[in-house]
Amino acid sequence: MEYKLIWLVKLLLAHLLSDFLFQGSSWIAERNANKGKSKFLYLHIGITALTVLLMIGYEYWVVLLIVTIAHYCIDLGKAYLPG
Repeated sequence: MEYKLIWLVKLLLAHLLSDFLFQGSSWIAERNANKGKSKFLYLHIGITALTVLLMIGYEYWVVLLIVTIAHYCIDLGKAYLPG
């Protein structure tokens, strides 16, 4: 049980760092304007992947891949939402 909690905390920390500390509001505005052509979308996804990698390690590359793809899909989807 403790091991699962540590994993959850690490993944949550990676998410918080990559979304709120390492991503500026100008990146979000540029992503919303340029959608899938935004260089900042891909930079942010790379930073997210690196942050997750540092938190959980390369041996769990499948988790890294799933989190990275999910984060990309969510962020790209948010770029198409009105507002």
